[in-house]
Amino acid sequence: MLDAQMVKSNELLAALNIVGLTSLDGSEFQPVATVPASITARFPALGGTSVELAREFPFLATYLEDAESFWQSGADPKLRSGAWTQLDANGDECQLEATAVRSESGTRTLLLEFLGQDFDHLQGILQSAREKSLAMEQLERMQAALNEAHDRLEERVAARTAELTEANRQLVDYQNQLRLLVDQLAIAEERERRRIATYLHDHVGQNLALVRMKLGALLSELTTQCNRDACNTVRELIEATIQETRTLTFDLGSPVLYELGLESALESLANRLKDDHSIATQFSDDGHPKPVSNELRSLLYQAVRELFHNIVKHAHARKVVVSARRVDERIEIVVEDEGVGFDDSTLEFRVTRDGGFGLFNIRERLDHFDGSIDVRSRPGEGTRITLSAPVSD
Repeated sequence: MLDAQMVKSNELLAALNIVGLTSLDGSEFQPVATVPASITARFPALGGTSVELAREFPFLATYLEDAESFWQSGADPKLRSGAWTQLDANGDECQLEATAVRSESGTRTLLLEFLGQDFDHLQGILQSAREKSLAMEQLERMQAALNEAHDRLEERVAARTAELTEANRQLVDYQNQLRLLVDQLAIAEERERRRIATYLHDHVGQNLALVRMKLGALLSELTTQCNRDACNTVRELIEATIQETRTLTFDLGSPVLYELGLESALESLANRLKDDHSIATQFSDDGHPKPVSNELRSLLYQAVRELFHNIVKHAHARKVVVSARRVDERIEIVVEDEGVGFDDSTLEFRVTRDGGFGLFNIRERLDHFDGSIDVRSRPGEGTRITLSAPVSD
């Protein structure tokens, strides 16, 4: 037990200038810890054999020889201690104190203390130990305060996270409600557009066409040039009104879109672009069925019309190519122009100031149908825009 305690206290023994030696067989003694160099320099035998140890410390000779007289001279036959003064290797006087222990198993242990040596150093060690103890106490207090602050911070973070989570949930709910309202409004708007376009085409347009025919018949019956000139003026106004009505009808909702389908409506839209703006157009269709809902069909038509508007306004293109194809379970409409192009890395999807359909509205509306818009462009290389959405089952 004593051996284990000494081994565990090596640093303390060295700090107190105590050398611990032990022997299991009662003959050769070995230090239980590294002997400080400052001591072995003054007493070299501490690093040598038991014979050298006995020679350097005469007081211990009988102890090392296990003489019974040595052990019987004390009050306890298993414990012996003594103090004496002798010269070290340098000839300086040194005071020593020894404590010898003999166990029943024969193990002998010796504690040899060198008194009065390196007192300033020892005092410094003890002072350092006290300072370390105080520092540890201060560190423990600081750690406790830090832990408390950390716990409070964790509570505040948890509370704030809960608030943000709830706020985010409410925001998502609000966005979903707003998107639903926008979709419902778009559907209602499209229905109203279609109703007005149908009315203009079936009633106003037909009536104007009938008026034009009757004016033509009336013109043939007029005899005076003055009356014929007045009739021609009215007829020209009627013709202009018919053209404006037709344009308005197509802007609201092409009848071809609902009567012949999306592909035919896109081809008709491309022809109008060529006729109205002298831009060469080319339309192609892969011929595969591409069933979509009325709402999505109208959305794709309006999106292509908006892209044509952007081409006329910004691209300064001389040729536009439009294609409609089916890719797996999706419909893809590609609009390509040979215009001035732009850096697509600077593209921003935002609401237009004039409230127009715009790329932002196209993206948001397509997203509702699980669709997408892809824009590819480079300055001087034109623009390629792909609209994609799932077909109906």
